[in-house]
Formats: sequence, C-alpha cells, structure tokens
Amino acid sequence: MNTVIPQPALLPWKSRADIRDMKLPYFWSEMDRQVVQEFTEPSILYLSAISILEKIKRHVSPVYFVIGPMTTGGLGSVEENFKVFEAAIELVRHKTGGAVFNQVYFEDSFQRYTADFQSRHGVDKYPIAIMEDFYGPLLRDTHFHRVFRIEGWETSKGASWENKVCEEVFMPTTDIAMSLIRQRMD
Repeated sequence: MNTVIPQPALLPWKSRADIRDMKLPYFWSEMDRQVVQEFTEPSILYLSAISILEKIKRHVSPVYFVIGPMTTGGLGSVEENFKVFEAAIELVRHKTGGAVFNQVYFEDSFQRYTADFQSRHGVDKYPIAIMEDFYGPLLRDTHFHRVFRIEGWETSKGASWENKVCEEVFMPTTDIAMSLIRQRMD
C-alpha cells in the first residue's frame, strides 16, 4: 500500500533560524533538526539522513530521489532552481504515490560547509566531500526505488556526479521534462 506523505514547501533558507523555526517534516525527529542546524560535516549529516530514510521506509514504499540543479547550473539562480526542485518533488510524489526523500532540508548545512571549505581552499574549489560522504552513500546503498532527473541535470556539478553514481550501481533513472515541472509550478 502506498501512502502519500505531505511535505512542506521547499524554500532556500536565509538563516539557521529558519531551520529552527520550520515545521518538522514527517519522519524527522527533534534530534534530526538539531543535527541539520548544528553540523555541516557531510558524514554526520549522512547519518541523520539514514535515520530519516529508515523511518520513511518502515511506513512507505517505494521511496524516490530527485536530482537536478540546486546551487550550480540549471536556471542560473539558486532561488529559481529551488522552485523547480520543489515542483519536481511534488510531481514525482503525485505521479508515483510514493515518498520522495527531500534532501533540500540539508542544503543550508551544505552551504555553510561550502563557505567554510572555500574560505580555506579558495572559491574555485568544489567541496567534493558533500558528494562523496553524503550523496554517494545515499545512492550507493540503494535506498531508493528510482531516481528522477530534472531536465537540465547535466548542467549541475552535483547532479552530474549523482547521475554517475546511479550508473555505477545500476539505479533506474527517469527524466522529468521541464514542461511537466512548469505545469506543476503554475
């Protein structure tokens, strides 16, 4: 039996206070929120993500994942990319009846991690640990039934890396046309 899990609207957070004050998504505990607020290390955030995923999988099947531009590529604007991501997640939930793991809730922590990393290594350096220690294990451990790729995913460094991992582990992927996402946004 599939259960549709309502998720709050996705917004790029302006501050850590926004995370502290947000309504907790289903399957998140107060500890999950605290981890996302206080930590930036991808390997620690991965442990929180696994905890959340395990709770989701006990109650809902299948669970899907969406990849696409967030902070690089896409429409050239983080805010616009997040709007597209939100609509894509809603579209997948609506069309499949399954749950979608919402990695956007971790994005503020990753932005803080990136700022710290680039202050030490240069702004032209990409913090690959986010991919290797968070997204890689999530995808390699095949927690997801299928990965949906937002049209234009190949313009994003992160989504391109995630797609490579999907190919390595033979994860089924499905492309989502931007025209379908835009219909959902209207």
